[in-house]
Amino acid sequence: MASLPPTTTISSPPTPKTLFADPLCIKSLYPHLPEYLCNFLHHCIHPMLAYPWTIPDDEEDGFLFHCLKGLNCPNPDTPDYFALVAETADLQLSQASTEKVEELKASMDEQFASIRATLATLTTPPPAPLPAKPSAQPPPKPTPPPRAPPKASAPVAKALNPPPLPRPPLPMLLPPASRPSAVCTHLNAALKTAHPQVTLSAARWTKNNNLVVTAGPDTTAHHLTSASTFISDTLSSFLSTSADTPLPVSAKENVRWSRLLINNIPTGVSATRGAYSPQECQDTLARDNPVYRSLQLARLPTWVKHPDGYAAGSSSSLVMTFKDPSGVALQDLLAHGSLFAFRQEGHLRRWKQRPRARASPSNSDGPSKPT
Repeated sequence: MASLPPTTTISSPPTPKTLFADPLCIKSLYPHLPEYLCNFLHHCIHPMLAYPWTIPDDEEDGFLFHCLKGLNCPNPDTPDYFALVAETADLQLSQASTEKVEELKASMDEQFASIRATLATLTTPPPAPLPAKPSAQPPPKPTPPPRAPPKASAPVAKALNPPPLPRPPLPMLLPPASRPSAVCTHLNAALKTAHPQVTLSAARWTKNNNLVVTAGPDTTAHHLTSASTFISDTLSSFLSTSADTPLPVSAKENVRWSRLLINNIPTGVSATRGAYSPQECQDTLARDNPVYRSLQLARLPTWVKHPDGYAAGSSSSLVMTFKDPSGVALQDLLAHGSLFAFRQEGHLRRWKQRPRARASPSNSDGPSKPT
């Protein structure tokens, strides 16, 4: 065997013992076994074959080198080396997974075949018979148990509704002189229970179909006002012609009124117009007389005669009505002496109530609808 050149050194290749000594290392490196095998061949075997240890007529390295070179083992220093190693590992895992899937499929096919064979041996049970239809006749009812005799109860007095009281005669059917007394008597009997502190002394009808009741000397104005609603309800049922349709009645305090005459006031009648209206008289009196504006008027001023009876260019008297509970306003106006209206001064005088004419036999029935 020829001696080696003096300038050539042989480095000892790495021992495979360091790579495969630990079984756990072998197991963990199993997917990369082709990679390590190629590294081993390239770094260990390839340097030893670089020297002419075999047939000397070989061109470069020898016969064994060319045999190993024919395996096409990739060079780790090339860029495609690790890509080829990863592709090889994936292919191995894919093959192993495919084998597992094939084994699982074969096992499931065997189980399905066994289940089909078992189901083929089973038979369907016959259908259950339908229940028979009930007969048309209903079943007999059970006999009810005998009832116990009723217990004797203690005697109870049953309250009977008292018979309705006879309705008093309508005041309109009584003679005119007896009507106020009948109303006053009926109201006092009703007030005796509901408002015992209120008593009435008299009652009268006015020409305007209003009923005026006067309280007794021991009744205060406050007590009479508090009983006004009860008085109106009692009169509503007492004065109605039917119990189903009560007559609407409203009650309010009867405040004392005072009246004055304003004499020598132009009526305003001409060939083109009639007498001044109550609203026109109110406007001119309020505009020209401050004392008149302070009055609490009960109604608008009116002429003492019908407006159609005045001639053109005539003058007449106006009647002014105002609330005066104490009578002080009347005395102040009389002391004032006169008021102005339509650019004319009118003198003030007391109003004198004319005596009421006696009722004729034709209208002896009195007012038809007192309120």
